[in-house]
Amino acid sequence: MPERTADLAPENISTLDRLVRSIDLAEGFALFFAPCNVPVLRGELILTATEQLAALGVEVVEVAFEDEAVNVRERLRAALAATDAGTEAQIPAELPAPVQPLAVAEPPTGYAVGAKRAVFVTGLENGIPYDQPNARVLAELNLGRDAFPRDVPHPLVIWLPDYAVTAVARFAPDFWAWRSGVFEFETGESERSAAFEQMNWQDQPWHALTNLGRDGRLLRQRQLESLLDDYRDLPDTTQVLRERAGILAGLGEVRAAGQDYGDAIGYYQQALPLQRQVGDRGGEATTLNNLGRVYAALGDKRKALDFYELALPLQRQVGDRGGEATTLNNLGRVYAALGDKRKALDFFEQALPLLRQVGDRWGEVITRWNIGALFLQMGEAARAEQELQETVELAETVGHPDLPSIREWLVRAQRR
Repeated sequence: MPERTADLAPENISTLDRLVRSIDLAEGFALFFAPCNVPVLRGELILTATEQLAALGVEVVEVAFEDEAVNVRERLRAALAATDAGTEAQIPAELPAPVQPLAVAEPPTGYAVGAKRAVFVTGLENGIPYDQPNARVLAELNLGRDAFPRDVPHPLVIWLPDYAVTAVARFAPDFWAWRSGVFEFETGESERSAAFEQMNWQDQPWHALTNLGRDGRLLRQRQLESLLDDYRDLPDTTQVLRERAGILAGLGEVRAAGQDYGDAIGYYQQALPLQRQVGDRGGEATTLNNLGRVYAALGDKRKALDFYELALPLQRQVGDRGGEATTLNNLGRVYAALGDKRKALDFFEQALPLLRQVGDRWGEVITRWNIGALFLQMGEAARAEQELQETVELAETVGHPDLPSIREWLVRAQRR
């Protein structure tokens, strides 16, 4: 049997061995759940299990739901049919929805059981929101339970994070009752820390998360939620508290990027006391600034100012020049919205040299655009034109996505 277990914790080696043996002994359909919260660990476990099963003469068909999980049985049938045809199991992103998507009575598929196989399913959590677990996919699993042995006449292993397994047990009880085994994999300290580092975007450009599409944000949210499950019951050491706060703050960022501002505030407010408890002044400053941005987006400018003014001295204390520039720029935007243009201009001009110092050219584009727009609003068309012309040139150089809007402001200044 291939040896790929050297990097796995002993308890996970034992659990994986029991899962592989259960699959090998199963005849026809058998339902197994494999709770695992860390994608990197899950990938290693699947690869190891696939190799061990191949040595036993069992072929693994892996079906990954990368988008929202719907039409589960149809997609499993398609994967098996593709494998029978000797082609790679490429599952279409969307299959035509049946007239009655949750109906159980369907015509025979004509699928014939041949070689011994096991079906590994990943990504169903994409259809099971952490905060809204009673999802459509669970109703689909529950109502279609009796059709699974016909559609998938092989051992079926569903890999899910803990919260999603709990949701299946609670909201798809008939489907859950058919389980032949639950094989729970533990996240070791090294795997947990590696997953945290993978999810830590503190060193990424400010626009990186905003530019993610809906699916990208959803994936990141699910990964963070799964990771948070692993941290909830750990001893409250300084490292654990710091990383737990980072996960909560990360969830706040994802929610804010999706304009789910109420949820974002909730996550930030959970992160803040943990950051203060462990003395993470930089993390605290970032969270305060993010709270300010959320309240500014909600129209509560005064509350936004309160959070920005709390963040600024912390950023200066820890030497976070990029964060300081961001907060100064945010303060300028709020004061501009409140009508105090001179004060807004002062904050923008304080931010500019800091952005140049840290090499944030995208941030420089935004700040100079703000300055040019302020000059125009203050009736200083010549200064506005000069500033906006230079901003257009910089935006062209860095490929800034707001270039068309900046050009429109330049045209306004030239017409004055």
